[in-house]
Amino acid sequence: MNCVLTEQQLFELLKRGDIDAFEYVFRQHNAGVYKYFCDLGADKQLARILSQDVFKRLWDVHGTFKNAKQLAAYVYVMARHRYLDELRLGKIALDARREDGREKELELICRQVLREIERAVKDLSPQRKRVLRLLYIERLDVPTIARQLLLSPQTVYNTKAKAMEFLRKRLSDRDLVLPDLLPVFLRCFDVQ
Repeated sequence: MNCVLTEQQLFELLKRGDIDAFEYVFRQHNAGVYKYFCDLGADKQLARILSQDVFKRLWDVHGTFKNAKQLAAYVYVMARHRYLDELRLGKIALDARREDGREKELELICRQVLREIERAVKDLSPQRKRVLRLLYIERLDVPTIARQLLLSPQTVYNTKAKAMEFLRKRLSDRDLVLPDLLPVFLRCFDVQ
């Protein structure tokens, strides 16, 4: 594409079936998807074939996306599913290299989820951030938090509930976090 487009404009063009927009998305993500398959343990030829399959599938479903932010995550979710399909069909034999690939995949997914959570946490009120920090990072109990912040225990519970509801709602369209796993991920980084 010769002109400079916003992510949303590019997304809208792709959704309408614009081939230039698709080629742009392909150029942006193909090397990463290929590397992802190689990191999982696929040889170069298989990684190339699987990458092509992912982008063919992306073209097949281009009109179904709901928002621009979903697109990059969806490409990698499709790649993961495509790789798992190959495993299930027995076309890929597991060995030690692939076990290392699984660990890398989990690490990539965790990093992506943590980035999304971190973005969402930035939009919380200072009070909600403090409560989450004390609960999940410092691992204090509700009565202790209530005393420290000069709040009632019920206010702490309500603040936590509202913060978690906000985060779940914000992350629900990302297909990244199951609601029950959000507290686990919150323990992985410092809520500022």
